[in-house]
Amino acid sequence: MPAPIIAMGGIGGSGTRACAQILLNAGYHLGSDLNEALDNLTFSLIFKRQSALMWNRTTFECYLSAFLSHLQTGHLPKGMVGTLADIPAAGRAGHSADWLTERLGRARTPGPTPGGELLGWKEPNTHIFIERIMESKDDIKYVHIVRDFRYMMASKNNNQIKNWGPVFLDDDGLYEGPRVLRYWFEVQARMIGIYKRFPDRVMFLSYDRLSEAPRMQIGALLRFCETPAAGDLSELMTGLDFVSGTSPASDLLLDARQARVLAETLAICA
Repeated sequence: MPAPIIAMGGIGGSGTRACAQILLNAGYHLGSDLNEALDNLTFSLIFKRQSALMWNRTTFECYLSAFLSHLQTGHLPKGMVGTLADIPAAGRAGHSADWLTERLGRARTPGPTPGGELLGWKEPNTHIFIERIMESKDDIKYVHIVRDFRYMMASKNNNQIKNWGPVFLDDDGLYEGPRVLRYWFEVQARMIGIYKRFPDRVMFLSYDRLSEAPRMQIGALLRFCETPAAGDLSELMTGLDFVSGTSPASDLLLDARQARVLAETLAICA
């Protein structure tokens, strides 16, 4: 039986790049249009827009199948090329029309065929759509990268809260510490629910624990991916650059719900 396709996501700034590097080192093909953070930009092109939340099941599965076809074969289905053509003209917060046009051009251009390689992708926003993805495809597993919320409050990576804050928090507030805190807990609460629905297909991977004990966490990750490493795990650590950081907000008081979500998150984390 082929290994499952591995999807990775998490709140921006949580260390997803290092985790994607591990998959690359293990022989995974993560897509043909990647940025320096190893994000799959074809996923960004198709899904990173609020309108995607409104797609019905048929439309969602059409776009998902197109993305997976591109990941698996390096090609978009012919019928999907025209469907995606209107994306640059529509514009999108956080991405210029030129950027979207470039992504569309890359998606249209046949990429390398992965062949028998292991398959996966990393794009932080994947967690927004992962429940619907796993409802549609039973051969996909998801790794959710978690980082200490106190560090996240000090992070300058605010793209997600700009895009999805109005959806998760039901407001249009500015990017600020307390709002980031609320976003972190709303995302984690939702992901705990998804984990409980798909306990064998969702893994919470702590970036903080990974940076402290990489061999142990890499071993756990590969077991979850059903691709145990052959040989020395040190080979899978090539190119890993763990970014440390401490937040001055160490004395935050959590309400009862936040404390419960934090406890459950830590219990689930590998």
